[in-house]
Amino acid sequence: ENNLPKVLMVAEKPSVAKLVAESLAPNGKTRWRKGQSRAVQIFEFIAWFPPARQKCRIIQTSTIGHIFGLDFANRPHDTADL
Repeated sequence: ENNLPKVLMVAEKPSVAKLVAESLAPNGKTRWRKGQSRAVQIFEFIAWFPPARQKCRIIQTSTIGHIFGLDFANRPHDTADL
């Protein structure tokens, strides 16, 4: 399972991130951990991801505040902190 591609999904609110993760995770079961802020949690689960046409490790998190852009192009592609 560690070799699966990772998919990062970001919700605008922590409560929405939790609902999305529970809705998409098989049987509603996710593994979670705290993020950089105590208000932000990270939910992880394995699920079929149609755009990739395979199972992926889904990482669902959130922001605090508003999302003004959808571009992560300026960020390094190191997912070690996810």
